[in-house]
Amino acid sequence: MTGVLPRPTISAPAPWVFPAPRSRRLGNGLDVLVYDLPGRELAAVRLVFDAPLAAEGRDGTASLAAGLWTEGTEELDAPAFARRIEAIGASYWASAGHEGPVAGLTAPTARLGEALGLLAASMMRPAYAEKEFARVVREERDAIEERRARAEYRAYLELNAVLFTPESRLSRPLGGTAADLDALDVAAVRAYHERTVAPSAATLVLAGDFRDTDTDALVDAAFGAWTGTAAPTVAREPVAAGPRVLLVDRPGAVQSAIRAGIPSIDRHSPDWASLRVGTYALGGHIGSRLSTVLREEKGYTYGVFAGNHPLRRGGLTTIACAVETGVTGAALADLAEVVRTTVAGGVGPAERDIAADCFLRVGPVAFQTGDALADQVAGYVSEGLPPGFFNQWQDTVRDVTAESASAALAAQLPFDGLSLVVVGDASKTEAAVRDAWPGELLVVRA
Repeated sequence: MTGVLPRPTISAPAPWVFPAPRSRRLGNGLDVLVYDLPGRELAAVRLVFDAPLAAEGRDGTASLAAGLWTEGTEELDAPAFARRIEAIGASYWASAGHEGPVAGLTAPTARLGEALGLLAASMMRPAYAEKEFARVVREERDAIEERRARAEYRAYLELNAVLFTPESRLSRPLGGTAADLDALDVAAVRAYHERTVAPSAATLVLAGDFRDTDTDALVDAAFGAWTGTAAPTVAREPVAAGPRVLLVDRPGAVQSAIRAGIPSIDRHSPDWASLRVGTYALGGHIGSRLSTVLREEKGYTYGVFAGNHPLRRGGLTTIACAVETGVTGAALADLAEVVRTTVAGGVGPAERDIAADCFLRVGPVAFQTGDALADQVAGYVSEGLPPGFFNQWQDTVRDVTAESASAALAAQLPFDGLSLVVVGDASKTEAAVRDAWPGELLVVRA
């Protein structure tokens, strides 16, 4: 009989460090960030534009333009372009966010040059064909109607409209309304492209195993001839409209979608890490205060979540859940009580430790793929943060105390500043909402 091997010792995990990029700027103004990730043979590419929706001009234009980037170039119509993307084992998508559009590619590192060439062609020589434009508009109109039919999404839309004045682009749907799309044409999309899509307003992010790849040469070959200058962006400070209470009537609804929120700080703020810790304790996980009461103790909902949503300037702190129609008032009363008591009494050291452990130990697990890391960097770029922000963020989280988290929560989430939107059957919930939540209630039809 052989001897028993000694039990291996387990040491504490070492702090994870966000990798540093190789950075440079092309002569045309394009910024390039390259992240070498050994073992990731799928390269992730993100092309991020500094073009906030506040400078969009006509609502819906940015989303349509981004949607058409994947629909061919002057040399390749939509089917031929799709076949080329598929032939090299790549995937290509594009979308427009509040801070600007982003184009994303994933391709085998061995075919990176071809993938970059297709991406560059879609920027320099997009087809913007009438046929594809009409199809994308139809698809987007259908998607708009489908999203508005979902109570949770409708609550999200209405909360933004409540929190910001009509003049703020943040108060209106990101992709515009069906009426907005009907008023657009290919000429409007081309005009948006000409004043927005330029190398001087773009950052190219690459992440993957590039040990045997000359990324500089590939980027130069694909994007070196790109020319043009983007129009200056405009200030994008959202304007708060003040706290309001809104009930969107959906007769016959068996559930009420609840969303409360308030304008808040962004990741540039020195209080950002403290606010994140405080919000996590309030409603960021299944053991949080809101979840303990509304889900575990009362059984009102499958999940209730509080979160922080940063923009380049400012942001939102929100609370969201869905409950059965008959308990709408009770759930709102308990939600209000948990927020009040948490803000008044603060969070404890154990709650601080749980949040910090999640952000410092669990959070880095999300960056194990090139796509995840590239997406994170793209978000930093769009918000005007340095590529190494994650490491700064970890340092600030370590310094957060229960006292600083409590102070940030009290400053950024005063209950009397919260706006509320409920989407549900008004005939069964109106009186309950009035009783449970302070403020003048406005009831509108879905």
